[in-house]
Amino acid sequence: VPVKKLFSLKSAYGLYGRILRFGGLAAIAFVGMTLVQNLTPIVVRKVGMQYMLFGATKLKCEAAIGHFSNALIFGMATMLITGIAMAIIPAMSEAEDRGHQELMQHYYTNALQQSFVIIGAFIAVFAVLVGSIIELMNGAQFPAVIMHSLGVLGVVGGAGVAVLFVLINMFTGLKKPQLPSIVLVFVLITMIGSIAALCFTRNINMPMYGFIVPTWIGNIVLFAAAKKYFKLSFPFWTVVEPLIAGAVPVAITLLFMPEPGMKKLWVVGADAVIILGLYALIIWLFGLRRKKDEPAEAAA
Repeated sequence: VPVKKLFSLKSAYGLYGRILRFGGLAAIAFVGMTLVQNLTPIVVRKVGMQYMLFGATKLKCEAAIGHFSNALIFGMATMLITGIAMAIIPAMSEAEDRGHQELMQHYYTNALQQSFVIIGAFIAVFAVLVGSIIELMNGAQFPAVIMHSLGVLGVVGGAGVAVLFVLINMFTGLKKPQLPSIVLVFVLITMIGSIAALCFTRNINMPMYGFIVPTWIGNIVLFAAAKKYFKLSFPFWTVVEPLIAGAVPVAITLLFMPEPGMKKLWVVGADAVIILGLYALIIWLFGLRRKKDEPAEAAA
């Protein structure tokens, strides 16, 4: 915006009105994102302790809720993709200002590819080792047998939140913060309601689904909005490649370590190296294949 226009009384009202609307909607989106990240354990604790849903005694109920909250903290490791989310704001803003559709699609595809590769690595490792990792780091009061299922569900939910964060930043860069703001209101309402309702199953794993499902529905809605309003096609291969790359080492490792119980530190380390090594190798092979296919597609 030209400096002269900022201080022009004639245009100030409309200009500052647009700035405030944009800033307000962006603030709603980012505050909503913070609530999505942090409300789940609060709701579980409030409802669970109020009605003593996860144990016959207060101590047992608190212990179960502690297991839940701890697993959720580990699941949020997927927020490592924050750097990608922050970088996409100026990139998308520049491409949109130029009206460069191909560049917008390029940034969108790259952001999702990098995000899903990182998320896939976490899910692959956690699918095999999360229970043991949590017990090793936090002690015997967080037994691997109990923490494993909670940790796997936690990382799937954390992955949904991480992707949601990337999409919020992307729409902010595209100057459409109202879209994620509306979606986040829906996510928050359905998340709180479903988590509270699922607490009454008295199964501490079930509220995780109330966290997972709304966040991934929110992502699907935003993927559809990106297609409708900006003609950004969802690159399905960015999900398929990490899915295959993760499934192979997980299947191989589980053949030799089928039980999710506690493992020694060296076993956990060795398995993590095997899983991540095979995962990286398969992702690299997929990349080579795409590079070979690009000249043929360009020629066609």
